[in-house]
Amino acid sequence: MAFSGEYHCVVQCFVPDKAGEILQSPKVSVEIIRNEVTAVTDFLQDFRECGFNSAKTDAREIAERIEVEMNWPEVHKRTEKRQFEYEGREQTQLTAEERFRTEFFLHLVDTALVTLKERFSQMETFYELYGFLYSTETMLKTVQAGRLDECCQRLEQATDDVDAEDLKLEIQSAVRAYPKHVSSPWEALAYIYNENILDIYPNLSIALRLLLTLPVTVASGERSFSALKLIKTYLRSTMSQDRLSALAVIAIERDVRKSLDMESVMTRFVEAKARKVRF
Repeated sequence: MAFSGEYHCVVQCFVPDKAGEILQSPKVSVEIIRNEVTAVTDFLQDFRECGFNSAKTDAREIAERIEVEMNWPEVHKRTEKRQFEYEGREQTQLTAEERFRTEFFLHLVDTALVTLKERFSQMETFYELYGFLYSTETMLKTVQAGRLDECCQRLEQATDDVDAEDLKLEIQSAVRAYPKHVSSPWEALAYIYNENILDIYPNLSIALRLLLTLPVTVASGERSFSALKLIKTYLRSTMSQDRLSALAVIAIERDVRKSLDMESVMTRFVEAKARKVRF
């Protein structure tokens, strides 16, 4: 029971609920994800060094609450005989607590750290490309630091969708012309379209659209596959591809579906499919 209690506490401490909710949010940006992943990585590194004692304390409290005896399972190591004098002596046998810490606790935390870094390794690449576009304040700091030309050139080489020189001029004009309430990429792009100034900032609008459509996490894709399992059941195994795609879109975009007036949609459908000819 001590082993199970320690495991429960370690797993709970890995990813806080707040970070998990942010990672699954469909509106989260790369900048926020980067900050949260950095915070979780720092937390795991600190937890690896000094979190074992706190995990033991939590496990002891859980054991007392459920009235379970708190003890460490003893592992007996077989003694091996030495055939010759020059053979090495037996290593010092670890206690049950030390064995648990080295073989389970540290191994589990190290696995979490490595997995976290591997899954979000591409995030730093995206941040290097689009990091200067995350706010008008960041654009202004990039201009003042003299790194705007470098950032625009790097974005042009990576995407081939924008012209670096034109983008540089548009950003220099935008940081002076944008009102103070415009800060985020979404607000900046909405301002361009609402004020009908797309001809003035064509490259900036393209760069902002690329930034806003970056897939930060795979949570949306995982939800889509989960929806397919619910749609195409055993009884619907002979469903056509067109019907499956249509039902999947309806299930995935449920927020849009709920905002529609189904009565008017069905009325338009009936009128479009009506075979009676009106004279």
